[in-house]
Amino acid sequence: MALLAHAARLSRLTDPSRRAASPASISLPMLLAVSFAARVPAILWSRGYTFFDEQFQYLDPAHHLATGAPFLQTHEWVSGIRSWVFPGIVAGFLRVARWLGVEGPENELCVVRLCLGLFSLLAVYGVFELVRAARLAQYRTAVLLLGANNGILVYQGVHPNGAAFSCGLVVFGLGLVAAPGKVRALVAGLAVGLAACCRPQDGLFAASICVMGIATRRFRDIGAFAAGSLTMVLVQGLVDVHTWGGFLHSGIEYVRFNLAHSSDWGGQSPFTYLMVVLLLAPLAHTGLRLTFASGMRLPWVAFAVLVSLLAHQVLDRRAPRFVTPSLALIILFWAIGIAIVWPARTARARGLAGSLGLAALLQVGLFCAASLGYANRHRIETALYLESARATGIAYCGLSPIDSGGAFYHRSRAHRTYIDAAELPSLLACDPRISHVVARAHTPIPLPPRWRLAREAVFDAVWDPHHRQTYVVYRVRVAHPGRTEHPPRSGRPSSKAWTVADAPPTWRAASGEARPKPAGYSSASTSSCGASCASRTLLSTSSKIALLPPSPIR
Repeated sequence: MALLAHAARLSRLTDPSRRAASPASISLPMLLAVSFAARVPAILWSRGYTFFDEQFQYLDPAHHLATGAPFLQTHEWVSGIRSWVFPGIVAGFLRVARWLGVEGPENELCVVRLCLGLFSLLAVYGVFELVRAARLAQYRTAVLLLGANNGILVYQGVHPNGAAFSCGLVVFGLGLVAAPGKVRALVAGLAVGLAACCRPQDGLFAASICVMGIATRRFRDIGAFAAGSLTMVLVQGLVDVHTWGGFLHSGIEYVRFNLAHSSDWGGQSPFTYLMVVLLLAPLAHTGLRLTFASGMRLPWVAFAVLVSLLAHQVLDRRAPRFVTPSLALIILFWAIGIAIVWPARTARARGLAGSLGLAALLQVGLFCAASLGYANRHRIETALYLESARATGIAYCGLSPIDSGGAFYHRSRAHRTYIDAAELPSLLACDPRISHVVARAHTPIPLPPRWRLAREAVFDAVWDPHHRQTYVVYRVRVAHPGRTEHPPRSGRPSSKAWTVADAPPTWRAASGEARPKPAGYSSASTSSCGASCASRTLLSTSSKIALLPPSPIR
């Protein structure tokens, strides 16, 4: 309580009505223009996805909503853990792209990133308000430019995943509540509430704001903030009723699943978040001191960041992408701390130059990676090539469905099967539609003289010096056209043909039989799927077990 009382006194000191006019700095319109220009490279060239959820939990479902195309239903979509709110937003952007006449996965994604980049300017406004509340005497322009255009906010501002969209909304909401006003608080509540719809954990920021509002006796503002947040909770509940059949079904199942199963993906160091904070605020003593100094000027934000980091620390699974709003705000804290300490030029500024130099190198690297990165390039480029090659059937040897790049990039009706390399001869004998084979480099693929594989294309990962993730695309050739050892297209086998009974069980689902989990496909992705297991493990749109739309949709 003593800490909250101290924060309350500091908050009253930062009230705009009690302080003198702020020093001149870059104006808000100019900051918005510069920040949008800083996001243009990411809009054009920041392709791919750094984690599978972005593709299979957000983009593919959004493509399904926009076009009705099937997608890989992972366990989250089977169990109702995911909300349809953010996929619905991205689906709207995809429909805008189609209305504009934009065609092709890459071009459509540029339109999506453009729309998200415009929305990310809300976070820029939030940073502007937070810096104004910090009462800086000098270097406000430098702090604003770094705080609004660091690599984290740039990347999160243009990529189509719920956590990224939520990050900008949280920063925007915190910037609004930095100054009093019921309208500001209401809009902040709507923003943070929408952030919780996209990612339930970010609802912790709403709880933190309410606690600090009560501690600082801003009861009217907190009432308006709570009204805005509860409005979005009601929206989420109604969406869940329509899609999953229960009020707040996705949020409840999401929290329940993470509390019960986060240890299944755990094993990360308990110091993960601390190490990331020390990386973003370089030099432990100097960086943390600067962060603490700025946190005392923004107690609301500091309290919200601390609560978020501690809450995520409790879970066994830890990753920096889980706390991106907090990390973006820590960069802002560090920049504000530099602006506070630098003018003094005293012994207290010892180590400041080193911290500033390391941070400059880090921020330049983050910005370049955010603007020009192409994660999972080999998977996406392989899918795009197969579409351009007009493949009629694709065999993925030693690969699982998540290695195929995502349904968003597969626009044709090519039959796709996932097998072990040793099972390829049996598949070729039973399925004459297979025209291409995809495998990792250096994967041995034994074939009888009946067939041969002609290498057509090779796609490397962004960073893969040993070529362990390199994908090779082969075209299936018949070495002896005069010999017929496969069933004709009518499905009636000849006397020398392989039959379905001869086929290995791991791909027997191609004939409509039950298919067990393929090698490399986790049990979490196929649990509780019942009869639709084959529809998720075999990405086929032309067979009896084609992917189905999400069953809860009414």
